[in-house]
Amino acid sequence: MSPRYLLKCGCCHEHVEIHYSDDGDDDASLSIGGVLGSIENWREILLPLLGVPGARKVQKQRRGRLKNEKPSAVHSARKGAS
Repeated sequence: MSPRYLLKCGCCHEHVEIHYSDDGDDDASLSIGGVLGSIENWREILLPLLGVPGARKVQKQRRGRLKNEKPSAVHSARKGAS
């Protein structure tokens, strides 16, 4: 059983479940309303929507890092096998 938050609406019976999973690897994940994603992915989506100062700056820096990363060895091996 994973740790979770249960957010309930004050007007009706609607709710959203947020489950946290950390299997010991580098990237922990969140499942929000049944949609699984890494914490970094959720930050990229939610922080700008919540109006967190500097969220766009972090998002641009992260995209810059992804463009500069080299393809993994697995990806390179697959490319050569084609």
